[in-house]
Amino acid sequence: MILDHFRLDGRVAIVTGAGQGIGRGIAIGLAEAGADVVIGARTAADLEEVAAQVRGTGRRSRPSSPRWCGSTPCWSVASRRRPGAAGDGGPGAPAASEPPSR
Repeated sequence: MILDHFRLDGRVAIVTGAGQGIGRGIAIGLAEAGADVVIGARTAADLEEVAAQVRGTGRRSRPSSPRWCGSTPCWSVASRRRPGAAGDGGPGAPAASEPPSR
């Protein structure tokens, strides 16, 4: 079948606007294609509903709600990289020997 060429097994997709409409459909479609999905939306209720549908496909789902920076939502997806790993300082930055100070 042609769809077998488009499998996403072992991949993770990040979908913003996944609470409703096109974003919701994309998140569910990616899960049906085999991807685990990190989903983001403005309302937790919408996210839980979509996460349940994603899990119903046998894939994992992690809802991610925004925190607010003034009147603008700020998104954050946790990284599994250890502090000081190459790439921590942004594009082109050398590997840090110590975690960045905060």
